[in-house]
Amino acid sequence: MENTQSLYISLFNDEKSDVLKELLHACVDEICGRPGPSYRKFVNSMDWTKTEYEGVYKLISSLLRNPASLYLVEEKMPQEYHELPEQVQQNILTCLKVRREQLTDALLREHYKSKLPTVVDHDWRLKVSH
Repeated sequence: MENTQSLYISLFNDEKSDVLKELLHACVDEICGRPGPSYRKFVNSMDWTKTEYEGVYKLISSLLRNPASLYLVEEKMPQEYHELPEQVQQNILTCLKVRREQLTDALLREHYKSKLPTVVDHDWRLKVSH
């Protein structure tokens, strides 16, 4: 875990916190069905390789998609959250607080779309049999 922690500290330094906030909100946008983040957009503002960017993107997306994150309670947050530096945790919580309703709606829509069958073109007229 210490290796992971030092990697995240180097990836998420304090001077890049505005870029981190932008990335967090771009990930929420993507979950909500709008265009999401891209490496090209962030390559000049972060000193990350494409592999590092993809790892961070996957981590942030999985944290934001995890329903436990929507409780906004540290104890219920996924383990990956606790491995992040304190200032990153705070940025994630702030983003979740601001976008919680949108995230909840998007995740519920996603869940119901994949789990429940949708009746399409059903004839709702009552048939009377004699």
